[in-house]
Amino acid sequence: MLLNFITENYLSFKERAELDLTASSSKKDADNVHVHKKYRILKSSAIYGANASGKSNFLKAISFMKSMVTKQINPNSDIDVDNFKLSSETENLASIFEVTFLIKDYDFNGKISDVVFRYGFELDRKKIHREWLFARFSSQESKLFTREGNLISNGEKFKEGSLVYKALGDINEKSLFLPLIFTLKGKNAPISDLTIKWFSKLNDITSIRDYNLNGITLSLLDKKIITKEALNEAFKLADLSIDGFSIEENEVDKSSEKQGGLFRRELNKLVNIKLNTSHPKYDENKNLVDNINFDFEKYESDGTKKFFAIIGPILHALKEGLILIQDEIDSKLHPSLAQAIISLFNSKANSKGAQLIFTTHNIDLMDLLRKEQIYFVDKNHYGESDLYSLDDFNVRNDVLFSKNYYLGKFGAVPAIGNLESLIVKDQ
Repeated sequence: MLLNFITENYLSFKERAELDLTASSSKKDADNVHVHKKYRILKSSAIYGANASGKSNFLKAISFMKSMVTKQINPNSDIDVDNFKLSSETENLASIFEVTFLIKDYDFNGKISDVVFRYGFELDRKKIHREWLFARFSSQESKLFTREGNLISNGEKFKEGSLVYKALGDINEKSLFLPLIFTLKGKNAPISDLTIKWFSKLNDITSIRDYNLNGITLSLLDKKIITKEALNEAFKLADLSIDGFSIEENEVDKSSEKQGGLFRRELNKLVNIKLNTSHPKYDENKNLVDNINFDFEKYESDGTKKFFAIIGPILHALKEGLILIQDEIDSKLHPSLAQAIISLFNSKANSKGAQLIFTTHNIDLMDLLRKEQIYFVDKNHYGESDLYSLDDFNVRNDVLFSKNYYLGKFGAVPAIGNLESLIVKDQ
């Protein structure tokens, strides 16, 4: 589970920005907290702020860190990182990323215990400047490795790192050491394997609002990760006037894949996977006489498409205890449906400790959350974004957070001018 994420000098965040998902001892909204032995971890976190304040940039920082760890990096190309460019102080400085996370019930040399890892790196477009990995196998944090430039210092408990570094002698200045160990040793490097697998559970589903809306959910269904019965039940509970759905598969020409949609390759053929939804048909007396199939992409509303797009990843996350990141989670959804999704993560049904980190403009969602679950992003006149928590304010737990935010007591609201002046000037 994610405990903490930090970034600095990335996009609009010039200064250090920190998201803390550890919960206080408050008993308010106790179901919003996943309790595991001595750990109390928030199941969700919401980020509010005006348009262009930098909310999306913070989520991009998390996704960038994952991509650096899990994807192959071309050593001959620049690292695709963007630092804060609106200040001469930072334009030539490296960007910083650090994550702290909990692995529950880990078998370390035959001893079962919880382990907290802290991993981070500092880089610019040309090279990795610093990299580090620490772990708390007990109450005290131990160094696994630290890196300065291309020099690696491995700790006593990180033999896999020592073996790889000794064998290589040197590493590419654009390659991270941790994923390099995993690539070379795989499961024979248990700590690296464990940390890389944790990053694979970090899923940014923001992009599904922009293309192939049904692709991810259909893919999860095709791989039998989620069931058709669960999706049918989700449609009914969301009150979308859909009786069910069916999957239509057709063999197509290989050039069709370039046109978008979901496809499956089977030996020498390409199969297009298409979604149809079922709707009841009635006679003049309102008696049910048939069910009609609709082409999902052609006939369903944008809100229905958005719900289908995210419900698959949501069900998968709750089943496996994954971390979901979603920008503008309430976009195209009715407020009641958005509230139901947030409440689902913050419920006893979320027993695996799945986490949802999202941005939103839906003020009503605030009143479903604890103080430490609510963050704000504000941007100053110098283009610098600042991330801060509602928990930083002296606010009682029993007040309506939404009302106070609307009144501007927490900042992070737009200063909108008189739009009528646009019409006056134009006349």
